[in-house]
Amino acid sequence: MNNEAKKNPIAFINSHLKKMGLQPWKSVDKNPTAFFDYVYKHFKINLMTSTGDSKTFYSILNSNLSLSNVCSSQFDKSRIEAVTLAVIQSEFDIGDNMLEIGCGNGIFTCLMGILYPNTHIIGIDPCENSISIAKQRANILGIKNIDFQVNNLENFLASYDSEKFDSIFAITSMQEALESYFTSCNVDIVSNSKSNSLLKTDVYYEKFLTSSPLFLRLVKQLVPNGILITVDRRDTAPGILEWIRITESVGLHPVLKKSKHLIEQTANGIKNKLTMTVCLNQTKGRIKIGEVLSFLAKSELEKTRIVGVHNGTLAEALFVSMGTPIRVKCSKFEYFDKSKSGEILIGYSGAIGFIYISDDADNRELDLFLLEELEERISDFEQRCSRIKTVASLDNVNSEQVNRII
Repeated sequence: MNNEAKKNPIAFINSHLKKMGLQPWKSVDKNPTAFFDYVYKHFKINLMTSTGDSKTFYSILNSNLSLSNVCSSQFDKSRIEAVTLAVIQSEFDIGDNMLEIGCGNGIFTCLMGILYPNTHIIGIDPCENSISIAKQRANILGIKNIDFQVNNLENFLASYDSEKFDSIFAITSMQEALESYFTSCNVDIVSNSKSNSLLKTDVYYEKFLTSSPLFLRLVKQLVPNGILITVDRRDTAPGILEWIRITESVGLHPVLKKSKHLIEQTANGIKNKLTMTVCLNQTKGRIKIGEVLSFLAKSELEKTRIVGVHNGTLAEALFVSMGTPIRVKCSKFEYFDKSKSGEILIGYSGAIGFIYISDDADNRELDLFLLEELEERISDFEQRCSRIKTVASLDNVNSEQVNRII
């Protein structure tokens, strides 16, 4: 990865977006029609009345490089910044060959070309004007490792017979690429379930979701353990769960620890939640509902984190409310002055992990966290136990089993 990006990722992104001609659009906040007025005044195009399918609309937006930059500054810049920052921070190994599906006018593709100069990148998009702009953009920046092609996913896969890809990206384009499949599998949760619980939703998905032939063909173009990274506007629990189950149905393994929730802020101040899902081309079985809930709750729990419930009554009430939790590690202890003894344990129930301490003087403490943090918390737990006089270790799950749990 580019060393400049590692040192200061935000400065790297802003610098290269500026070189591409993208600028923040500032006047829309006060006047929602200002952008459309600007486009009409300078380009004689009325975007508010433009009709036709999405391909025709994108073709209009990318009529020339200046208009493309103005429109991308308005509609795409924030999203591209968020996704590129996530890629840099995650330090993904994208390998020697990368494919981007629905690359549009090439902004993100060009950033990836600069980030990974030794990777051969192919960007495909069905819009001829978009690809023309993408090629101009790469030429201006002097990027030599990208091959832009006018193509849709189906035709590309039918004709592509070169090396397999180490990584595939689809930034808010996978749903369009697999449109017919998503349409046929669209599940109306409200009408098909009396409850919107994720568990009932999952039972319904398991019964009705089927593998997409086109998606299966795409996965065959990934090397073993290759990576698929998709970013979509799936901000509901059923929508994200649906995508996880779809990826599993074609032999991929979603890695929720590397997946992220991103925020795209539009020029008029509206914040949209984006979900970046990271999948590996390997089969590891279905992800548990608890893991999905943990992933969904992560960003929200970080805002309203429950740490260290020291009120004994509340701590015990919360702990009892967890039903029958699974204990991963448990140790008996006594204080050094032998005045009191007690029990400290760590485990989980559903999507929530816990450390629970109780002693024979009716003191209770409870720390709650997300299931995905369990491995890290076990280390903290063991350090905590080392600072007290442990009488007996009652561990009932070994480390190998813990790895299977999380």
